[in-house]
Amino acid sequence: MENPREIIVIGAGLAGLSAAAGLHRRGHDVLVIDKGRGVGGRMATRRVGSLRLDHGAQFLTIRDPAIQSLVSPLLESGELFEWSRGFPEWRDGVIHPRSEGHPRFACRSGMSALPKFLSKDLDLALGEAVTTVERDGNLWTIELSGGARHQARTLLVNTPPAQLLSLLGELLERSSRTKLDVLEMDPTWAVFGEVDRDPELHGVALEFEDHPIFRFISRDHTRRTPGQPPSLVIHCHERWSRQHLESTPAEVADTVSTALRSLFGVQFVGEPQVHRWKYATPTGSLGEDCLWQPELRLGACGDWCRGGRVEGALLSGRALAAKI
Repeated sequence: MENPREIIVIGAGLAGLSAAAGLHRRGHDVLVIDKGRGVGGRMATRRVGSLRLDHGAQFLTIRDPAIQSLVSPLLESGELFEWSRGFPEWRDGVIHPRSEGHPRFACRSGMSALPKFLSKDLDLALGEAVTTVERDGNLWTIELSGGARHQARTLLVNTPPAQLLSLLGELLERSSRTKLDVLEMDPTWAVFGEVDRDPELHGVALEFEDHPIFRFISRDHTRRTPGQPPSLVIHCHERWSRQHLESTPAEVADTVSTALRSLFGVQFVGEPQVHRWKYATPTGSLGEDCLWQPELRLGACGDWCRGGRVEGALLSGRALAAKI
């Protein structure tokens, strides 16, 4: 086994990357582990032919000065740009306009540009799941699915609450376990791809108040350079997604495609892409910026700490880094 690291972060979502990047900038030795092949979690972009489609988080807000400072290089380069100041709403079968609000920002090449930016100088171990976490004396020992083992003096975890409880169990304080046990995350089915024509949504995207299937439709091509074919990303309603959690991607694609044709007369070009986000949106908030147990040097962060949103995830990771 290699020499112990100073800090290991399990989970390369935005909160974990925010914590790791902040600690790395301050000279700490950090290793980030994630079961995915890439970083970012729900800040995800998929390549489909010549298209890039953001099938996870659709935008971020920059209301906190700390986030403004963090993303300033992306703003200055034009990679991060103001995409909208709000969206109309589909309600009672009618699209209702809304007054403008705070800016929503998107990435020109895809939302995964932000986690890639945060992780560019980090030491990453990707593509293997964490199977066991043990506390041995003053060290944490983490074993991966491929058999590799790592040790660290400090352990930070960025996972959904259910996975956090499963991974750490009794190592978490009882008060934290009680809070996490009732903190759920709604699922979301995402269906996305090129469409035969650009629908009239009265904006770059449309929110749905009471549709039985749809929660949000984004005209994804409005994020890209001009000339891209029209493409849509559809996020299904959390209630419908939960009811159809175990449906096959083909079944979801067929139902969503039929509803899209019925509502807007638009259809996908070929078979759409489908992705199930099992842990998409927190139903509540932990009520704290992060979890930190100094006696064990154990911490956890995530958007669920602050009630969701990309900005909430970034601030949660930043708060955890500040504890160290």
